[in-house]
Amino acid sequence: VTIAGFDVMAADTMRLTSRGDLFQYPNPFGDSLTASFAIPFGGPASLRVLDRSGATVRILLEGTFSPGRYNMTWDGTDAHGAHVAPGFYWLSLQEPAGTRDQLLFRR
Repeated sequence: VTIAGFDVMAADTMRLTSRGDLFQYPNPFGDSLTASFAIPFGGPASLRVLDRSGATVRILLEGTFSPGRYNMTWDGTDAHGAHVAPGFYWLSLQEPAGTRDQLLFRR
């Protein structure tokens, strides 16, 4: 599935908890980062990269998802296509079961 120019792959189905998961690797990352996340209930969801102040650097995914596990790769660029500077960022998943945030470090 391609959403907003990103290839999103449905991962193997595993038992979904009532609150989905969010993982990323590698961390710290260089050129790219893979995010693996679960959406336990269907509905609207978004995956965003935020800077330390909470401002949106890039909306990676935004749309309506079926329940399941997904993987996507981020190329480390902002909304304008420029590579983000080294430092700390947040990966934020918002979906019907709640919001989950993970701290990222770009080297």
